[in-house]
Amino acid sequence: MTAPGRNPERASFQPLNDLGSVVALGARRNPERIAVKEAASGRSRTYAQLDERATRLANALRGLGLITGERVAGWLDDVVEYVELYVAAAKAGLVMVPINSRLTHHEAAFQLDRTGARALVYSRSQADRVEELIGRDELALIAVVAEDRVARGRPFESLISGGSRDPLRPPAPGAPSMICFTSGTTGAPKGAVLTHRSCVTLSHTQHIALRIPMYGVNLQAVSMSFPATVVSHMMSHLVAGGTQVLAAAPWDSERLLGLIARERVTHLYVPTPVLGEFSEVADADPARWRTLTSVLHAGSRADPAVLERFAAVFGTRYTEGWGMTEISGGVATATNPMDVLDPFPGFFSSAGRAVPGSIVVAVDDERRRLPQAADAVGELAIRSASPFAGYWNDPEATAAVFDDGWYYTGDLGSVDERGYVYISDRRANMILSGGINVYPAELELVLERCPGIAECAVIGVPHPRWGQTPVAVVVKTDGVALGEEEVIGFAREHLASYKKPTKVVFVEEIPRTMGGKVARGQVRALVGNLLPGP
Repeated sequence: MTAPGRNPERASFQPLNDLGSVVALGARRNPERIAVKEAASGRSRTYAQLDERATRLANALRGLGLITGERVAGWLDDVVEYVELYVAAAKAGLVMVPINSRLTHHEAAFQLDRTGARALVYSRSQADRVEELIGRDELALIAVVAEDRVARGRPFESLISGGSRDPLRPPAPGAPSMICFTSGTTGAPKGAVLTHRSCVTLSHTQHIALRIPMYGVNLQAVSMSFPATVVSHMMSHLVAGGTQVLAAAPWDSERLLGLIARERVTHLYVPTPVLGEFSEVADADPARWRTLTSVLHAGSRADPAVLERFAAVFGTRYTEGWGMTEISGGVATATNPMDVLDPFPGFFSSAGRAVPGSIVVAVDDERRRLPQAADAVGELAIRSASPFAGYWNDPEATAAVFDDGWYYTGDLGSVDERGYVYISDRRANMILSGGINVYPAELELVLERCPGIAECAVIGVPHPRWGQTPVAVVVKTDGVALGEEEVIGFAREHLASYKKPTKVVFVEEIPRTMGGKVARGQVRALVGNLLPGP
């Protein structure tokens, strides 16, 4: 028997610098363990299968002429092939561009153009929208995750079967791994560049912050279209030798509790809109979720009373966090079990304290650090062990938020004497609808192309279920008949459905500042006066 120290494979061992090496290590230490599984179909991949298929796919992509650093886009539903594509891209040194499955072809085209993606892999449900993209000469490959050929797409399985098993040279730790589209409130979406190093570092941080156990099971109950969950939850579980159960579908608390029991789930993320509902269903049958070690809420502010009820049900499993794509998709702050055992007054308004490797401070308008006090509100800035590398091909936007290693979030809040962080308001104009960012500037740019609209402004108003919902304030073109349905319909045609306004208010003039900018405070007051009461 060969001693461990003399194993001939030792020379080929690679440190965990990227997702490809993470999966390769999992295949060596526990090859038959399930790495990823679809809850509905039962389709799964062991670590050995995931490693081999991703290596074959990586070689196939390189064989088609894609070279290190080029971008490959994934426009996919939550299927095991999506995970394979992520791992293959890392092995091949390609940069993943995840496209939200709900986007229109207009929005997808913007992201493809912005990143210069040379390959696109999509699911059957995106076929009609992909048809609108056919003929783009820059795309070297369009592959489809389906049994048959769609448009000019190549079957995904044929790529894998034609790829070799030869190992590839791993990417440099500081090289780009993903481009994840986010946005400010003053322009089109921006692509945040995450590096292999930042993603791996973040995945280790999350083990502590989110209490992810070794060989645990993550229930992916929200879409992988939101790449923050890929790094923070999926990759963290793969690093720990765990299992990813893909269950993204319309949220059904009863169904999810059944899956928790069946799959022995240890970690779950619960978005804001379903906190109350999930608490009630879970409280009625605690035996079904006894395997959980952590239940995370993050992404958007929730009513402190609802969070207190949530914590009363889940006890020390409850974790509150605050994070963003620009720190590689993870949380910058989190609560811990002792907080929940003995919560102080105001605790449920807090997002916890800085996670390992991070520091959070509040600064004034001159970016001078404010005192640590709950009432010292300013912009929150983060210094993180897993920062993004900047916005893709946008040095000005990068310089606006990065300074001397600090990332300036644009979120307003405070840090108290004990280090607890409080979020006073999200980015100035951003609308958080059901935990999803909706950016007024993007919606305004689209609506201003609608026939009959002379100018418009978009704001968020309170909504009982989604937290906020967009309202469009519109000035009609003289002499044009235009109704609410036409405006909403135009938005639905050009944008994902969650971005469309749910109300339209027609006005004679949009309030503006002396500098010509929309006076959003006055617009909100105007809308409040014109909209009917509850």
